[in-house]
Amino acid sequence: MSLTARQQREQEFFNRYYECAQGTEGRPAFPPLAEAFRIIAGEERRPHNIYWEFMQRVQELGIGGKNVLDFGCGVGFHAALYAKLGARVCAVDLSVTAVRKTRERLAAYGLGNGAQVS
Repeated sequence: MSLTARQQREQEFFNRYYECAQGTEGRPAFPPLAEAFRIIAGEERRPHNIYWEFMQRVQELGIGGKNVLDFGCGVGFHAALYAKLGARVCAVDLSVTAVRKTRERLAAYGLGNGAQVS
């Protein structure tokens, strides 16, 4: 795949950005399982919080068994949530570092089987 000069600059920027977001001593910084999925697993609700409202709507859609495209997936936070809800996730990002971290996140939570990351 051939990237434009702008895409190359963006890829380099986000590769550096996501490398800096890595955990200590080169380990991924993923929260514990209970914390990672708290937004979809618990009874806690945060009215007027757009992010929590969005995830509540996603749950109401019933995405289990459906195909979901996470375009610009970053480090896979949403991809992991969608996979945990039972969706078949296709996660895509320009940054190769983001793609690697998404794969690591899904594997860390045992969610990599139903996901395609590129």
